[in-house]
Amino acid sequence: MAGKNISNAGSSEILDDSELLLDIQDDDKKQLLKFLYCHKCSDLATDAVDTLCCHVLLCQACLDLLEKVCPDCGRSCSGSPNHLARRLIGCQPWRCRHCGAEGSRSDEADHRRLCPAQPRQCPAPGCQFAGAPDEFLAHLTERHAAQLLRKSALLFSARAAPERQGTVQPLSSRRLRMPGLMFSAAGLSRDPSSFDSLLSG
Repeated sequence: MAGKNISNAGSSEILDDSELLLDIQDDDKKQLLKFLYCHKCSDLATDAVDTLCCHVLLCQACLDLLEKVCPDCGRSCSGSPNHLARRLIGCQPWRCRHCGAEGSRSDEADHRRLCPAQPRQCPAPGCQFAGAPDEFLAHLTERHAAQLLRKSALLFSARAAPERQGTVQPLSSRRLRMPGLMFSAAGLSRDPSSFDSLLSG
């Protein structure tokens, strides 16, 4: 369908509707961003939802903390995903406060999981340790070695079974992931958050 011609106000220029651009100034952007903040935590809404009663924007986790009670009217309510807000928030710039890496908000969750400087909380029952990944791994081997040794077989779970059955793929064409370790053609990397399963129980 052909676009209709629209006259630009204050100008003799004729624009096709496919060429129309929003003239958004910095002040306008700040005003628009205000609509993307969570009504409870006052940060950009993570997994943004609208309450169905008053259309208040919240993080999904904040709505859960409110036990599904609308912060505006106080009535019991449910939330509906606000997909436009989620896309706009996902495009916003983000910088990791631990390692300084930069990206967009949509990359934040994946980065936090593998950030080389993200503090890790020890999952062992009753243990209060929290520290950087290297310190965390040292803590596990020093304080929880017995538990790790008892469950070390989990590191070589059924995921590696095809190799024992003669169906080995070249390392360059696959990525083998085991709790706490990731092997790829690029080498070995550690994912300390995966040690949770080894220390539980």
